[in-house]
Amino acid sequence: MKENTYMNLRQAREKAGITREQAAVALGVGNKTLYNWEINNKVPSNVIEPIRKLYGIKSDSDVLAMFDQEAS
Repeated sequence: MKENTYMNLRQAREKAGITREQAAVALGVGNKTLYNWEINNKVPSNVIEPIRKLYGIKSDSDVLAMFDQEAS
């Protein structure tokens, strides 16, 4: 698990200064859905780009690393 190497989803949101509720609204999902993504550190692939933009993550490879995925 890359928990200690890469910033996880919750840490990225907090670093961006966004509450879970604000992020859920901006992403069009429920608070519980976002919470589940954060505790599992997994999201649907169609949400990676909106999360990257919302949280101010500049590199696609950084966001893919957060979710332990490989760039294609």
